[in-house]
Amino acid sequence: MPISSHILISRLTWLCLCLMALPSFSWAANSATIDSYQKGNALYEAGKYQQAGKKYLDSFEQGLHSEELFYNLGNSFFKQENYGEASLWYRRALVLNPHMPEPRQNLRALKNRVGLLEFENKGYLKLLSHFRDNELISTLTLCIWIALLSLAAALWVNKLRPWRALLISVSILFALISVASILALKRYRQEVSPDNRAVITSANAVAQTAPVPDAKTVIELPPGSEVRIVTDSGPWQYIDIPGGIRGWVRSEALNLLWPPQATQTLPDKSNQPAG
Repeated sequence: MPISSHILISRLTWLCLCLMALPSFSWAANSATIDSYQKGNALYEAGKYQQAGKKYLDSFEQGLHSEELFYNLGNSFFKQENYGEASLWYRRALVLNPHMPEPRQNLRALKNRVGLLEFENKGYLKLLSHFRDNELISTLTLCIWIALLSLAAALWVNKLRPWRALLISVSILFALISVASILALKRYRQEVSPDNRAVITSANAVAQTAPVPDAKTVIELPPGSEVRIVTDSGPWQYIDIPGGIRGWVRSEALNLLWPPQATQTLPDKSNQPAG
């Protein structure tokens, strides 16, 4: 027997909800990974920040990718006075969890300490910066499904005929929200997404007018500063700099924000001040 329209719509609705409920992909952590992470925590509490950082990096290389691990890595670099790497890992923690307050607080402390440069998201871009890419896609998908299901119910479910005008209005409303969401997602990927961003990790980085060693300096780039890569030219990167500036910087002076890659810790320092 053919499936009636209201049963079909009901099944489509359940399919939509199931797709929305699927968990995002995450890396599994085995017992050895958890052991390295816990040892890192113990070493950090003991004030052995460089050794703690190595254990955290072991956990990362073994497959543990979490905002807590990235935040702890940032703290271990902060304690070693490696402010560029600290900023990098704090920002990576925020990629995984934009709602996590601790990395934002520590980035503000870094900005006060070293004067790092950051892009300022204004208006709705500031709101979008608190969401992940998959959250925006999920919202868009939900709006599209609501628009389609409302329209289908209005056109093909006879029992809902008295509500047809309301259902068509709901469909139009969510169709408009879907269009706005598509435009917002496009802007997000251009200006907020971590995919084209990098962090200055060198302590003596400068942006120059040309990709040659003796070119004039455009601006000094404090460690931990945020930039956008415009052109990748191998040993040199042409970058956007906060404040509407562009220049060339050596590739070794920065690290891509995403996807995360392992980093080497600095040697131990004696008599380190607390961060």
